[in-house]
Amino acid sequence: MRVIYAQPRIAPSPIDNKRVDRNPPPLLWPAERGEDVRYAVRLSQDSGFPECSTIAEEGFPWAMFNPHRELAPGIWYWQYGTSIEGGPYRWSDRYDFEITGSVRCMETPSASDVIAACPKTHPRLWVLPDGGADLKGHSKRFTAHADQFLNVPLKDDAMPPDKGEDEYQVFKFHRWGSKALAGSMASAVQWLIPAYLLSGEACYAREAIRRGLHVANWDADGYTNPVISDFADGSCMRVMAGVYDSCFDLLTESQRECLRAAMVVRAERFFREETNKIETLVFRSHFWQHLLIQFSEVAFALLHEYPDAAKWVRFVYELWIARFPLMGGADGGWANGNSYFGTNVETLLVLPSRIGELGGVDLFQDTWYKNSASFLLYTWPPHSRSDGFGDGTELKARPTSNHLDFVEDMAGRFDDPYAAWYVQQWREEAEEEGNPLLMWHKFKDQKARPRPRSPRALPQGRCFADVGIVSLHTDLANTQRDLMVGMRSSPYGSLLHSHECQNGFNIFYGGEPVFRNSGYYTSAGDDHSKQWYRATRGHNSVLIDGKGQPRGAESYGIISRFLDGEHMAYALGDASNAYGDAGLRRFRRHLVLLRPDILVIYDDLEADHNARWQWLVHGDRKITADVRQQRLHTQTRTARGQVNIFGSQKSRIDIDTIFDPPAVNWGGNKTFLGENMAVFPDQWHVTVSPERACNIMRFLAVFQVRDREDKTRFQDPVQRDGCVYIDDWIIRGQVDPDRGPALEIQHENKGVALGVDVPSLAVGGRRYRGSDVTVLVEPSGVQRTTD
Repeated sequence: MRVIYAQPRIAPSPIDNKRVDRNPPPLLWPAERGEDVRYAVRLSQDSGFPECSTIAEEGFPWAMFNPHRELAPGIWYWQYGTSIEGGPYRWSDRYDFEITGSVRCMETPSASDVIAACPKTHPRLWVLPDGGADLKGHSKRFTAHADQFLNVPLKDDAMPPDKGEDEYQVFKFHRWGSKALAGSMASAVQWLIPAYLLSGEACYAREAIRRGLHVANWDADGYTNPVISDFADGSCMRVMAGVYDSCFDLLTESQRECLRAAMVVRAERFFREETNKIETLVFRSHFWQHLLIQFSEVAFALLHEYPDAAKWVRFVYELWIARFPLMGGADGGWANGNSYFGTNVETLLVLPSRIGELGGVDLFQDTWYKNSASFLLYTWPPHSRSDGFGDGTELKARPTSNHLDFVEDMAGRFDDPYAAWYVQQWREEAEEEGNPLLMWHKFKDQKARPRPRSPRALPQGRCFADVGIVSLHTDLANTQRDLMVGMRSSPYGSLLHSHECQNGFNIFYGGEPVFRNSGYYTSAGDDHSKQWYRATRGHNSVLIDGKGQPRGAESYGIISRFLDGEHMAYALGDASNAYGDAGLRRFRRHLVLLRPDILVIYDDLEADHNARWQWLVHGDRKITADVRQQRLHTQTRTARGQVNIFGSQKSRIDIDTIFDPPAVNWGGNKTFLGENMAVFPDQWHVTVSPERACNIMRFLAVFQVRDREDKTRFQDPVQRDGCVYIDDWIIRGQVDPDRGPALEIQHENKGVALGVDVPSLAVGGRRYRGSDVTVLVEPSGVQRTTD
């Protein structure tokens, strides 16, 4: 089965004379499983790998290699070798790639140089800024929180009684309890340490030490072991590393040894479990959210004092350079979704900043950072709900302080006035209590912020093709009047916190959903989450014979075309590879936004048999249907919506409000309004099913969305001569299964037209030719794109 991002890696990279996008590229390959595996690499512009002109290294325990130095333009050859239990190296096939003269350079110091540059004194993690900063003035922001932790009785790490109605719930409640126990200790210490360092008051250090030694005496194989909760294990490492490093001069030698011994037990286990594995995975959420930075804190705290700490630091450094940005590319997107993006911010900001500060290397030079703020601007605009793709989006009304701290950093780092505007807009609405580590980072790394600038002049649509997200708007600068349309078709498939929703779309107006994915994030693994919320049936996509997309990297899609103009925006999602063995051959969804208030969706479906197709759309508010007219209506808090559905044949329309399995809130989650309820509220689910099974089916759906206060009657599209007429638009979507798929849209007066896979497009007396291409014609110019 084809896959773009295999989990775990199944092929070396880069290979097949590929032109790489950075110089030097990381060399990556599948891991050889085993207890004592070592690797070697050789890299040269001579395929014979002569010693005099070959970069070579051997004896390292991870399946990755960074050349670190800039490589000369041309073809490069490489191999990796594998040694098991001290045996001879078994060499792979020879691979090659090309370095061009225009590729961006990302030369970095070697790990040995970074380690040598790290100071031998403490502290290394919470480092005070150079002279000139108002330490006392800033200390009050931390001491006000730290005071609540002084002399509070501490909980032990005994396993509490079982709770829950089944084995899964018992497991989850223990995991959540373990996470909360260690996490509360880590949170307290992260307020106490900066309070001590900035104020100089020893009471905060004494309290931090008390807590650090308390955690050091917990059983590393007990309630806070990583099998029960890797979050708890990471929090324990963080507590002890922070206390050891920041309060080093106040600790007795026996206290230092107690902390060192406890840290080493957890860190050695973590290193042993993660090396020769994590580098081959596309992503693992908890590792990149928290565990890597928490492990790195132990590594840096013990560097120069514990022999293996240098190896740990090297692993962190090499892994970052080889794999970052993992869930995205130069576009700035994040494949795990914008909601869970916030959980990665400590790792994305603080870890590279610390490495840079301690080792003298700039890890923010990757293009992803420069464009990452735009991902949040377009997919989660100010005063709006987020685009809905990924876990937890329906439960959040606004970005977290982590999100905003990240965007604020990008604003200053890249002099981005739109990022500054984004933060200003959200923080005018409400200000959350900050994360102490990110507050410290901001205090330490103060940059001049650019004057905020409204995105009014920016393009109103943006494609993040690397992660398969499209975001279209009619008024990005004013959410109250903005019609926002998102579509996802991701090359990453449906891994981790993403869903089985290739070619799924969501529609918002005034910041509120009109039609969007359904269900609730009751848990990562209960029946409702697996069989509805994350499943294709809970999304605005398509089922074939009642089957959706399997979960996994193999069920992927791509955004293969994108154009954005003043009057019209177009995107093509291709989910033809997303349905496993269901017999689907083709699912290409053409999405066209006709500004200001019409959306056209043209679906081209084909199977290897006569299939039962189901076209799905969901909404938070009541949806009604006129089956005879093949029409839907809805009204939300901000908008009214109408959908007219055309197709290769007439369809049955079914509407219900039933979740199967039900959305029982057994974990105590809150809605985006802060409500806590036993059962989440109903939503509306529409299934449009052609009357007869067929191997080729085409749907043409015309959505109209207006402000709720706009009482003008929706225009009913008129279908004649193979066209659909609405307002001054003429829409010709080929729904005849005996003819090839094609889409053409023209405005009768504005000189605006779109042609998709049509032989020619006539506009204003001129003819634009091109098969297998999309052409967008507007008075300002002509745009073309192809797969």
